Amino acid sequence: MLKFDKIKIVSDISNIEIYDEDIFEKKYKNDVLTELRYMAEEPYYLYIEVDFEENELVIEFTGKVLGKDYRKLISKETIYSCFDEINSNGAFSVEAEMLMNEVVVKCDVTSDIVWDDIPNFTQYVRNNLTNYQKYICKRERNGNLVLEKNVSTRQLKKRLVIYDKGSKMSLRKNKHFMVRFRLRDEATNSIFSIS
Repeated sequence: MLKFDKIKIVSDISNIEIYDEDIFEKKYKNDVLTELRYMAEEPYYLYIEVDFEENELVIEFTGKVLGKDYRKLISKETIYSCFDEINSNGAFSVEAEMLMNEVVVKCDVTSDIVWDDIPNFTQYVRNNLTNYQKYICKRERNGNLVLEKNVSTRQLKKRLVIYDKGSKMSLRKNKHFMVRFRLRDEATNSIFSIS
């Protein structure tokens, strides 16, 4: 079963009901309201864009929306729990059933893999890449190993990111999330994230 760490859905504007417009950033053109935007990064990432000109709703969120069930990630089994949590905010609600039939325009397909020595594993992957013209391999400053297909068009772009999830979740920016949901250190040491 496919699992996602982040998902972005584009839908019809009718799939959101707004109760409190004041929490949204408003965009005007010629004194006419054209767009509402909402973004939260704590305790999870959530982005909502209501575009009145395009009659479009954009919703993007991370697996952290699942709270204590974060390790399950976003999947067919957990997606309704994601929408329930998003709808618990009191300022707006999205039509979960309708969003299930809409277009996913961006997603991070993710799989948790238990591994003891992530730096050694990433070095092994890097050393065993055989086609340097077809793939670009780089280690980022945060320790992530990124493998990208060397293409110029977005449609053909493929990317694999290997990173230490345990280290990521122990960062200061994630402490609030871990404490709020009483999560201990991640049982999984690494994540392979394909986007």
